[in-house]
Amino acid sequence: MTLDLTPSTCPCGLPATLEACCGRYLHGFDHAPTPEALMRSRYCAFALGTPESVRYLVETHHKDFRPAGLEAGLSESMRETRWTSLKVQHARQDGDEGVVEFVAGCSHRGQVSEMRERSRFVREKGRWLYTTGS
Repeated sequence: MTLDLTPSTCPCGLPATLEACCGRYLHGFDHAPTPEALMRSRYCAFALGTPESVRYLVETHHKDFRPAGLEAGLSESMRETRWTSLKVQHARQDGDEGVVEFVAGCSHRGQVSEMRERSRFVREKGRWLYTTGS
């Protein structure tokens, strides 16, 4: 499956346009209302691979969990990896904490692969932020 970036589809896989789905978070018009919505919008940022995407990923990564060199690492990763699919396997929210488990298809330096992650999120001042993934 290849990533379709036409205006008719959102890279996160939901049946909506990018602007009606994750685009409103990526462009700063709104904050993701759930951990799953944030994870999907972060996936879109990776899939789109723009400088604005890097900014969004840094801004939605909790400051206490940001590794040194995050921005440079994201930029390099986006040059080498193409994200092609997303399947959310499980999402839960318990108060101001959330977990989303997913599988993302990708091509890294031409090698087809997939990434499985269990992402953790916290809500601070009404905004969901990514903390860690394993």
